[in-house]
Formats: sequence, C-alpha cells, structure tokens
Amino acid sequence: MWGRSALVISIGFLLFLSAVRNLDAAPLDARFTYQGYLTDGGLAANGAYDLTFSLFDASADGNQIASTVTVADVTVTNGTFSTALDFGAGAFTGDERFLEIAVRQGASSGAYTPLSPRHRLDATPHAQFAISANSVPWSGVSGVPADLADGDNDTTYAAGQGLALSAGELSASFGGTGSATSVARSDHDHAGTYADSGHDHDASYYTETELNTSGAGGQVHWNNLTSVPSGLADGDQDTTYSAGNGLTLTGTTFAVSFAGTGAATTAARSDHDHNSSYYTESESDSRFVNATGDTMTGNLTVPKVAYSTPRTCYFSVSGEHFVTWTNSNYSSGGGNGGANGLTGQDHLVAAASFPQGAVITQLKLYYYDTSANNNLTGRLLCLYFTGGYSIPATAYSSGSTGYGSSSTAAPYTIDNTVQACSVDVFPTSGNWDDGGSYSLKVMGAVITYTVSEAD
Repeated sequence: MWGRSALVISIGFLLFLSAVRNLDAAPLDARFTYQGYLTDGGLAANGAYDLTFSLFDASADGNQIASTVTVADVTVTNGTFSTALDFGAGAFTGDERFLEIAVRQGASSGAYTPLSPRHRLDATPHAQFAISANSVPWSGVSGVPADLADGDNDTTYAAGQGLALSAGELSASFGGTGSATSVARSDHDHAGTYADSGHDHDASYYTETELNTSGAGGQVHWNNLTSVPSGLADGDQDTTYSAGNGLTLTGTTFAVSFAGTGAATTAARSDHDHNSSYYTESESDSRFVNATGDTMTGNLTVPKVAYSTPRTCYFSVSGEHFVTWTNSNYSSGGGNGGANGLTGQDHLVAAASFPQGAVITQLKLYYYDTSANNNLTGRLLCLYFTGGYSIPATAYSSGSTGYGSSSTAAPYTIDNTVQACSVDVFPTSGNWDDGGSYSLKVMGAVITYTVSEAD
C-alpha cells in the first residue's frame, strides 16, 4: 500500500536566494523544487517510481490549475525524493493552491495510485508571482490610490477657445478657407502668396465702371467682350433645324404632326398594340373592329364570334308535344293539359334540339302525380345514329303529390353530327293508371344549356 508522511516543501531557501538577487538579471521561470517522503507497504520506499503532480484551487474537488506534470523514474532513496515542477507562469496568482500526487512503480505501466490528502502549498512558490518582472496583474496590487482604483485617473478636460474635444481627443478648431491640418503662427504673413493691400492692376485690368458691370456677380456686358467666335458674334449660334417626317416647325417650336382619329397629345410607340380594344388583322379579315361596338360599312368576314363568358339558354317543351313511343293509347291536352298513357307502361317522348356544342346543365321535369302506387321518371335521351344512346340528365316525381317539378344537373356537350335528343317520360314502375285514370301526367320539361358562340 502506498503511503505518504511528512510531505515537506524544501524550495523556500532556494527561492529566497532567487528573490534577493540582482533584479537586473534574467527573470525567473516558473519552476520550483518539491521534496517528499514516500513509503511503500509501511516501509521507506527505495527505487524508481513514476509520479504525477496536479495543481488545484481547493483541498477537495475544485478546479484543476494548469496541466498535470508527469515525472517518470524518480529515484527514491530511503523514502526521500526530490524533483522540479513547472506548472507555467500563470499557475500562481496569489490564491490558494493544493498539490495532488499519484504514484506507481517505475517499471509498471498500470494506473497511478493517488495519495491523499492534497498538500497545501505555502507562500514560497507564490513568491514567483510577486517577483516576476512585468507579470503582476492590477488585481494583485494593494494600496492603490482611490482616484486610480477604478482604472481611470478621473481627470476631466474641457476644450477652450480655438479647440475642439471629441471622444477624449483634443484638436484645433479650424474655420474659414483652406484644408491644412496644421495651425499657423500668430505672427505669420502671406508674403509671396498674396499682394499687398495697396497694390493695383491699373495697367492690366479695366475697372468695374469701364466694363459696365452690373449685378452682384459682377457681370461683364456683351459689348465689352473681344475675340468672340464669328458664329456667335451676331448673338445667334446660327444652327439651322428643319422638321422631318412626323414633325412640324412653327417659329422655333417643333411639334409632332398628328393625323387620323383620337385626341391624345402623346405619340404611340412603334411596337404598340390594341389587344384590349381590337381584334387582330388576321381575325377580322384585314380590318380592325372596335370591341365596344363600332358601326362599319362594307363587307366583313368574321369566322367566329364567341361570348366572353358562356351564355345560358333554355329549351322548353309542353306536355301536349309528347307522343307515345309505340301505338298504344295516350291522352294529350285534356283536362288541365299535359299528356299521359291511358294504360300500360309505354313511354311518351318529345323531340329536343340544341345548337352544336351546347353544354346541357339541367333537366327540369314538370308533372302531375296523385298516384300512391307509382311515380314518373323523365330523362334526356340522346340516340346515336350508329346505335346506342346517352342519358345526360334524369328527374323523378318520387315522393310528390299533385303538381310539382324535379330537376337534376348533368353537364353534357351536344354533338349534332352523331346524335339526336328527346325528352323521354314513363312510369317508374307499374302502369300509367295504377293510381286511377290520369293519376300521372307529364306537364312539360325545361332543359338548361350554355353556349360559347353566337347562334
């Protein structure tokens, strides 16, 4: 078991000698000598041992100061050893320091065994902190005068006449002309630079009166100028302009020569268009047509006129237009109008026609229904010329009594080149007269559709 007793700092005398030496000599480094006594199994240790030294700011836990110093193969004789340690110049700043030591046999490569407790370092190593030239921090100085303790000598300055003070910097306050950054002496002169106050230019210059000047700027009359270029001597620079295509010249004023319709006083750009107001030339057979409705004369070929939004239209058929699908008996126009099959389940149909491209949006069936046993089914039936059919819309009288209507929406585009349409009405189940004579009648139908082009 490792042990330690009588750990002693023997550096005191060594550092004392260094502290009283000539201060003009080279500055101290951070090394100091540590001497200790090591026991192994209760006996004084002998041989080579590896030692580590770590510096902390507390006797337990705390923060490590600087890096751990490792010294290998330290010779221990009768328990005594001595070695030099260097934790760097910043390790000792006047605060408490504690040394933690760990040991293992020199021939071992295993873990170190820490020795406890940590050893408090006395004042001698800290002497490096006080004696190192130019290394004492401000916080390590005591007895600082109150005026300087806050790091500022608190001297207040003010800028007097001719000076300026900005952000702690005094400078001369310049005024007037010039750009020099130096100050002139009080007895300076401008000899060699400016003329004396009593000089004159009589031999070289005309007087103000002689030049007939006027105004605050000292203007010179045109007639007193000499060597004026011939092109300007008559008061005109003699530049001649003329009006080209699209312009007029009246006196000295040029203007755009407008023609045709309109009242604008601005000219159109050469690449302008009339897309928002006119059809293009190719769309209107080499003529422009105002979209808001101009009156035109002559022939105009318009290949297509389309609505800006689809136009809603209606196709209606009355009950009297319905006829039987076969030759069975039916009634049309009797009583309150409408049509019905007298007996059986036969269909009643009425032709329906629409413009090419029309879009069917609704079928509304008008009916009379007093039958408790049956209802009517109405549908738009489009038969293809080549066979087959489409049913774009269907409506029912289900759940109604007396007169009523039913509708259903079914967008469907009409193609008159391949089909023909009709409204087809029949009992939903059973016969026309299941609820008694004339208990079911079709009164008419209205089909709603939209078109995008004019009829």
